[in-house]
Amino acid sequence: MIASGVVFSSGGAVLWGRGDAEQGAGDLIREVLLQKGAVAMDSQHVLGANTWRCTVDNELNIFFAVACSFQLLYLEDLAKSFKSAFLKSYRNDIENNGVGGKTYNFDAAFDALLENEANKAVRAQPI
Repeated sequence: MIASGVVFSSGGAVLWGRGDAEQGAGDLIREVLLQKGAVAMDSQHVLGANTWRCTVDNELNIFFAVACSFQLLYLEDLAKSFKSAFLKSYRNDIENNGVGGKTYNFDAAFDALLENEANKAVRAQPI
């Protein structure tokens, strides 16, 4: 897996997810959120074969996580861009309607973020 992502609420509702990350949200909730608390979510975790980088939006009480099965140099940047882009698109809807039972279409935007962050990482490498 190159990278996948998931957005979920503190109650475990998945707002958007792709691939292994959506299934892995349950592991993150059990292993990190429930055992260590929300503050621990704003960091990097290794669960199973995946490295996860999580960020939190404390106002909306939602979590953003990206995962990959190998060391990805731009994982932290991808997590930050993911959170920013998702909130830019859906913050108002989440604030007005909550998170119960609704999922969002973020596939194309996530693909674009992944490509953009990969390109930035390549350009930043010394020749």
